[in-house]
Amino acid sequence: MKPLKDETQIGQNNRVTSVDISADGGYLLSGYKGGQVALWDLVNYKLIRFLGDLHSSEVTNAKIYYIDESESIFALSAEDSGKVQFI
Repeated sequence: MKPLKDETQIGQNNRVTSVDISADGGYLLSGYKGGQVALWDLVNYKLIRFLGDLHSSEVTNAKIYYIDESESIFALSAEDSGKVQFI
């Protein structure tokens, strides 16, 4: 087991509030108290993409719902205020 952490982008004290793992087990989507969302590669334990200004309040739900043949990943995230984002 390895930790998934990138303090340079996510911040040292930013608390995880939501996670989802893709059906194939290759990706993890995490939402944060500060309103950010991160996509992780679980095979190589690397941060793939960090969306730092996606939400204005705490992420309450993050869900990977589809990965197509070209490995494009489609996801949704929701924040405490009720706003939903298509990622």
